[in-house]
Amino acid sequence: SRKYVGIDAEWKPNVFVDDFSAVALVQLSFFSLSSLGSVSEVTIEMAKKQVENSAMVFLLDVIKFRGFNHFLSMIFESPSIIKIGFAIAGD
Repeated sequence: SRKYVGIDAEWKPNVFVDDFSAVALVQLSFFSLSSLGSVSEVTIEMAKKQVENSAMVFLLDVIKFRGFNHFLSMIFESPSIIKIGFAIAGD
């Protein structure tokens, strides 16, 4: 089975244009999915069940989590985990 992580980040809104806010919260959703062959309604339903049975979600308070950089580096540097995100460069 393949391992996946969905990633999203949130931060305190900027009040002024030149303000910079560090990331405050990171959301990580881990799941695994076996190869299901060709796409069909049956395999999509099987995939949904696999994700539901293997999913773990974490909300990390980055401000208080001192080991965050090391933890996130391990995830991003792992070739065995597929990373998923939308507009992640903005996060």
